[in-house]
Amino acid sequence: MSHVPLIPITALYAGLLAFLYIGLSYIVIRGRWKFAIPLGSGRNAGFERNIRGHGNFAEYVPMALLLIAFAEVNGYPAPVIHGLGMALLAGRLSHAWWFVVTAKNLRPRVLGTALTLVTIITGAALAITTAVVA
Repeated sequence: MSHVPLIPITALYAGLLAFLYIGLSYIVIRGRWKFAIPLGSGRNAGFERNIRGHGNFAEYVPMALLLIAFAEVNGYPAPVIHGLGMALLAGRLSHAWWFVVTAKNLRPRVLGTALTLVTIITGAALAITTAVVA
């Protein structure tokens, strides 16, 4: 490509998160085949956890990435954008770990939720600050 992307840092984290989303999707698809459940969870608690891990990712990540992109487009320093991206990625990895690997230790889920919400709150504050100052 001959042009420079407008939001290369956000693009990096979006790409990395896309691979995590594909992994979560694979787990749900595999579970549907394994348990012969075409819709819903079939009241299988472990599979329900996998479905919710996938769904939770789909519910939170787009807003977080949009806010990170706004911050990048509006000229916030690269370390701020990387900090938001790393917090989101670490949060989503931790959250996915709880949903997919272990339900006994709640700490990864709590950490993942906290990092995701901190990313969204910080991104929202930057967006509002940009709008008010502009």
